[in-house]
Amino acid sequence: PRIDSSPLWIKELMQVAEQSEVQISSSEYRMVREKDWKLARYEIVLPVRGSYPQLRAFIADALRAVPAMALVDVAIKRENVESELLEARLRFNLYLSEGKK
Repeated sequence: PRIDSSPLWIKELMQVAEQSEVQISSSEYRMVREKDWKLARYEIVLPVRGSYPQLRAFIADALRAVPAMALVDVAIKRENVESELLEARLRFNLYLSEGKK
């Protein structure tokens, strides 16, 4: 997708989170442009909270909904053994074209 379509893909990602019933506490975004590359990398960091099945569903559905996105890193922690809710830090890269077309 074109570089100017990033708001559309972010909106799609947030809709998937809502459907998966995961809680997103904040988000971080950063555009990275490498010299002599035709693609820009939009780095997305999402701290999320939910059950393990909810987190798995969110990741799978997000990657289906936004085909130009890749999961880069997952860090999961649980407050204690009895807690069903997990806190995860998900890092995605959204690859966007800088071409004129």
